[in-house]
Amino acid sequence: MRKSKKFHLLWWILAILIGLFAAFVLIIDVSDSPKEIPAGAVLKGSSKEQYWIYEVHTNDSNIMHLQIFNTYNGEMALEADFERQGINTIDSICYFEPYRIVLKNGCVCHLIKKHKGYL
Repeated sequence: MRKSKKFHLLWWILAILIGLFAAFVLIIDVSDSPKEIPAGAVLKGSSKEQYWIYEVHTNDSNIMHLQIFNTYNGEMALEADFERQGINTIDSICYFEPYRIVLKNGCVCHLIKKHKGYL
């Protein structure tokens, strides 16, 4: 009888802990990006510095209109137009440096026009 009470007590403690963990997971939004970053943005950069980059579609095939967000707080660091090197997409971006985008093939896309942001 004594083992049965210990078993039930341990069972209830475990059930309460699992319930608290489940409640914590439901309350806390565990996402990869802050809420201000648009869906479809991709994380690009090196291990030292990364940015969320989102491409705003335009009718001009010669430019990439990009919104670049800070990874720490989701604040927009830069919204600007960059020159397009051939048929490049957001997936072909390797990393971002202020005023230029470096592609995976080594090409560099320079800033054409800054719209807003602190960079």
